[in-house]
Amino acid sequence: MPTSGTDFCVNVRIMNKESIVEERVRERLGDHPVSRAAGKIANDFVSVEDVAKKIGERMAAGMPKELRGQGIGVSCRLRFQRGPLLVLSVKVVSADLGRLAAAGPRPDLASQLVRCFEFLPMSLHRRLYATALRRLTEALIAEVADKATGDLNASGICAEVTALSLAEETEFLLGAIEDIDSEAKAKSRPSLRRPASDAAGQRSCKAVDVPGKCAMQPCRKPLPRGPVASTWPAVVHFVDGGFGGTGRREAR
Repeated sequence: MPTSGTDFCVNVRIMNKESIVEERVRERLGDHPVSRAAGKIANDFVSVEDVAKKIGERMAAGMPKELRGQGIGVSCRLRFQRGPLLVLSVKVVSADLGRLAAAGPRPDLASQLVRCFEFLPMSLHRRLYATALRRLTEALIAEVADKATGDLNASGICAEVTALSLAEETEFLLGAIEDIDSEAKAKSRPSLRRPASDAAGQRSCKAVDVPGKCAMQPCRKPLPRGPVASTWPAVVHFVDGGFGGTGRREAR
């Protein structure tokens, strides 16, 4: 029978998408100027959604394995993802109370209490076990955010991690989505400043003189040449096989 009160959510917001992508490219091509240029190119094709989804899938697969080693059984899945934000839905389904007791501050006393459960009526045993799972869930909510943050930082991923009960999740998620949408709108607003000149002295747009008309045509940027051009196949391979890029340029 499913136990109520053992569900919670882990919210992760990725803060350094660009450096994550550049580091992945550097790992494949080596640390030199060409790989750094290739990393910047890859960032135009790999969106923050691709990066966040990949991280969320890895966390959903890794969390049950790690907790299983501590005697805690959980189910975990990527429940929601939007922009840099991903939400993992976690449910505590079982616990090895004897193993957890042995790892506590008073293992002898705790082990004796656990053995006493075996002699209780089944109905009472189930109630006590359900209570133990709820207490364990509360402990995980208090600890998992710091643990996940440390693990992500060790992998070069800067993220804001928050673990919340289902009762607290709705309000948090609505606020987080509102913040993400506001940031996206701010980035998409056209700039009122004049186009900046590039290294060759050309503007991003150029005027075309037509009798009686005034039109603007975008300048066409050439494909990479020289040393950077040789990295292009590697960048395409990274986008297709690394974070599962969509092949489109990310809107800045």
